[in-house]
Amino acid sequence: MFSFLSKKFGQLFDALKGIKTLNEKNVLLILQKAKEILIDADVPVEIIEEFLKNLKDGCLDVKLPSSIDVSEYVSKKIYDDLLSILSLPSIKVKKGDHLCDLVKLNENNLLVIMLIGLQGAGKTTTVGKVVAKLIGSGAVKKDKVVVASIDFKRPAALQQLSIVGKNAGVDVYESKNFFSDPKISAVEEALLFKKRAEEDEKKVLIIDSAGRISLDEELMNELSGIKNLIPSIVNILIVDSMMGQGGLSIAESFAAAVPCSGVILTKVDSDAPCGIALGLTKSLKLPLWYMTRGEKNDEMDLFNPVRVVRRILGMGDFLALAEMAQKKIVENDEFMIKQAVKRGDISIDEFVRFIKMIQNFGPLKNMFSALPRNYYDEKIDDGKLNKIEQMHKKFVFMRDSMTKKERRACVLLDDQHRKLRIMKGAGITSDDYDDLLRMYKQIKERMKSMPSFLRNAF
Repeated sequence: MFSFLSKKFGQLFDALKGIKTLNEKNVLLILQKAKEILIDADVPVEIIEEFLKNLKDGCLDVKLPSSIDVSEYVSKKIYDDLLSILSLPSIKVKKGDHLCDLVKLNENNLLVIMLIGLQGAGKTTTVGKVVAKLIGSGAVKKDKVVVASIDFKRPAALQQLSIVGKNAGVDVYESKNFFSDPKISAVEEALLFKKRAEEDEKKVLIIDSAGRISLDEELMNELSGIKNLIPSIVNILIVDSMMGQGGLSIAESFAAAVPCSGVILTKVDSDAPCGIALGLTKSLKLPLWYMTRGEKNDEMDLFNPVRVVRRILGMGDFLALAEMAQKKIVENDEFMIKQAVKRGDISIDEFVRFIKMIQNFGPLKNMFSALPRNYYDEKIDDGKLNKIEQMHKKFVFMRDSMTKKERRACVLLDDQHRKLRIMKGAGITSDDYDDLLRMYKQIKERMKSMPSFLRNAF
């Protein structure tokens, strides 16, 4: 979902390259382009107006040092302004995990979590992700977690949750009253689930609430009734990233009717233009806790405003690449990435380690949003993905055929005698060699051109 804004802001920054002064004409151009980008992304009007005001105030009458051009200054200003929008003043980025913190706070009591939101937002799928997050972090043991559904309006929801619970390896409570008494209240059933979980000495009960295709009074009364019967319940709002400003209005209505602790934004791997993400924290005054990016239980990431803004501006998120590989990535590799980014350079051996990390991520399309803008072509189809994978494999063969001296000094690789020897050892053609060397040099150059403020952030 970040590719739209990444592409648009990238075009703006490219248009400003080489410009050394900020005058009124340049500032008006920047504001007009930024406004078009945010409108196209379906960002709420009030947020666009605030963003443009801050951008204008930060650009007018500013004299830039000769060492900084307009493109770098504006990218830093937009970076700061977007970060301000995505961050709540009272919420700091934590190294911990919100769900794990909840378990610690409720160490001696049953933690009841209810996921709320419209039908189709991804609540039931997110139940599995929440379970995986809790168990995977070691916050709670698998046999101490149970899930239950109070979505009696949609019988298929019960079956879907049973599958989710089974895949997650946890118990699933089924309503004992619903089939004998179809008029059973979801509010009463939620309380019965809580009492049963306490009797079974569970530590966490996750309730999948009913959704609707639109807001209605019955749904809100149901949710507020559960909150009244179970005052300690933690409500987490599930918001579909594909809903745009309409989704934001609905999210505001939920948050106004039922106290919520945080938000999970789903389907961020979609082609949605990202506008709702920029409106959530500002409009709801609620922290965005997580973002989900697929159907698998391990595809839910802790929301980090700094890293999200980097991706929105096409600056990449190399640390996200390490996290995608999870336990397959050793600490030394993560350290290597940080050091390479800080230096603004990457050696041949480091790039091969980076390639091998990528090969652990699964399908390449799952990690392209974490790469810097223009790392590869913007339009990536299956054919290009296969070609990229083959190039990566060949580059490893090419590296293995080099001497240590050649790996340290890539200028030596232009020598024809060395080229012939490496080609023969790697089993590649002359065109392969030239393409692979060009790819590596382009990556080195792009890392070098990364703004210094971003490199220092690592």
